[in-house]
Formats: sequence, structure tokens, C-alpha cells
Amino acid sequence: MIIGGMVLWAIAAGIVLCAGFVAGTGPGEVFWTCVAGLGVGLFGVLVFTAQRAAARRGDRSAQRGVEPR
Repeated sequence: MIIGGMVLWAIAAGIVLCAGFVAGTGPGEVFWTCVAGLGVGLFGVLVFTAQRAAARRGDRSAQRGVEPR
């Protein structure tokens, strides 16, 4: 689900970037919003990966329910 959102942000960034260059304005605020969305998605993937690794190790501080079924 996180990866799907990141793909959508990347597509939106590409569309906005192309539209900006066609219009002659370059990347604008909407493009940087898309980049920020990609960054938040990357952070989410990193947190989820770290929690899954902790659950596999059996750490007591790991969240429950992050293991694939």
C-alpha cells in the first residue's frame, strides 16, 4: 500500500514536471509537494521494514501484526 502511494506520487511528479516545462515555468510548488509525498512514503517504508525486522528477531519492542501471513 505504501509502495502504491509512492508510485502515484512519482507519476504525479512526472506529469507536473512535464507540464511545467511545456508551459515554460519549470517545477513549481506542486512538483515539490509530490517530492515531499515521495519522501514521506520512503520514510514509511523504512519504518515498516525496521518494525518487520524487529518482529522477526523477536524484540519485545516490536509492533505486533507486521509479519506477512
